[in-house]
Amino acid sequence: MFALTKSNLAAAMRKPFILAIPLALGIFAAVLMADENTPNPLANQNAGGSSLTVEQLGAALDSYGKNTSTNNGHTDFSLTIPRGKWNLNLIISISPNGKMIWMTNNLTAIPDKPSADGLANVLKKNTDIGPAFFSIADGSLRLSWPVANYNLTAAAVHDQVEAMVSTILDTAALWSPDALTAK
Repeated sequence: MFALTKSNLAAAMRKPFILAIPLALGIFAAVLMADENTPNPLANQNAGGSSLTVEQLGAALDSYGKNTSTNNGHTDFSLTIPRGKWNLNLIISISPNGKMIWMTNNLTAIPDKPSADGLANVLKKNTDIGPAFFSIADGSLRLSWPVANYNLTAAAVHDQVEAMVSTILDTAALWSPDALTAK
């Protein structure tokens, strides 16, 4: 395995295509899939072309026993979804312009000595799981799932949440602490 340290990071930067291509492809795929003007293919196309309000999104998440928080006028919904050995915490909110619903989950903390191979494998997976994508934020590996806020019903929101939960579980071997820690 390859430990990501300052010295080997400098060496890896001399080979930018090794890690940059999967990252660029993943970001490019996420941007294409998250285009705010693209209708959501999983949405009910007979819902009248409207966007969900914060209140409607909250009502659609009621079955999950959501917790609601509002900070500076921005409302987030926190869901704790038990699946097997995990209690998955999803944060769901509507973008400021109202066109996207964002679902995120902080999967695991990035280890002190992360494996470059492990991180590369996570980035490579971005091309398979779009519109969802892995990223690193605040020291954690995160899975984000953008959903166009167009023609959504409560059932479609539920389907999107369940699809994200399935993706989290299906990719667990990639983001486990063992897979991400340099040996």
